[in-house]
Parts: sequence; structure tokens; C-alpha cells
Amino acid sequence: MEAMRNERFRDIVGRPEFGRVLDYAEGKGRLGAAMKAAWPEKLVAGWDPGWQVDHGEMTNPSDAIGSECWPGWADLIICLDMLEHVEPGVGGNGLRYVENVLEDIRRCLRPGGPRKVLFGVATTPAIAMLPAFGSLPERNAHLTVEPWGWWWEEMSRAGFSLVGSEGDFLVPGRGSFLALLTGAPDGS
Repeated sequence: MEAMRNERFRDIVGRPEFGRVLDYAEGKGRLGAAMKAAWPEKLVAGWDPGWQVDHGEMTNPSDAIGSECWPGWADLIICLDMLEHVEPGVGGNGLRYVENVLEDIRRCLRPGGPRKVLFGVATTPAIAMLPAFGSLPERNAHLTVEPWGWWWEEMSRAGFSLVGSEGDFLVPGRGSFLALLTGAPDGS
């Protein structure tokens, strides 16, 4: 579990103000299970577009979006290796898919809580390819490949900010970036 070996990651998740941690789009739940084992005093939950996961235990497929499962629940949301996999394009509500996902993440934050999200996003193509499916051709697994400045604009537009509070950061790297941002309350 690469994230658990990262000292900065452990320092963030270990903060006492983050009593409720949601791993958003957490795959098979291994990171959530590792966080629960490392911090048994915290409530750790996970959600994935394909699976509902409870403390690392896969339970049932879920068609619900994250905020339907965890509305206003989390003090800290972990969203690593997910946003670059979001389809480019526009959904039925007129918003681009990336905008929809960022809004959903923000709705999972607890009102009155610290309202922090740790984003980790790749900014380069993946090694893996998605196989052809139906009318879709084979394509790169990173469907939305944009520089970190583009992602920062999208996150800002969705209500995330570097508010200057202790610990917020945006660190562009080679091929990816890591950011700890504060989410504005709903309606702002």
C-alpha cells in the first residue's frame, strides 16, 4: 500500500480533527482497511462507483453516487488515482463529468467539520489501455489527461481552495500532483 508508506499521507490522515475519513473511489478497499487498522479510533469508510465497501469489506455493487451513500459525512476525503479516470464530456445535467464528480465529493464533506480533501491526480497518460468495448475503441486508462493548472481551475470552480489554513498545499510533481484542499460549504 504505497499511500500508507508515505509520511505526508500518514501525517494528514493521523490528525485528530479527522475523525471520519472517506476513501472516495477506493477500488477494492485495501487503503480503507489499512487506514482502519492504523487508526482504529477513526471512522473509516469507502465508496467506489462499482462497489459499496465497508471498512475494507466488499459488500454489494452500488449504482448510487458517493454523496447518496455518504451525504455530509466526512471530515477528510481521500481521492487518489481517480479523477484522471473520469470520462471527458458532458452529462445529462449539462455539467462536464469532472464537474459532477467534484461536486459530489464536496457534498460528502461534513457541514461544520474540517472539510478537507486529499487529491492525488495523474497528469500523464497511463501505461494501461482500456480494451475496446461496444462502439468505444481501445483507449488509454487515463481518460482525462490535463496539466495540474487545469485541474486546479476545475477544483477551484467546484468550491475547493487553499485557504491558507495550516497544512493546505498544492504540490505539482512530475506526471502528477498532490493537493490538500478545503471544500466550501454547500450553497457557496
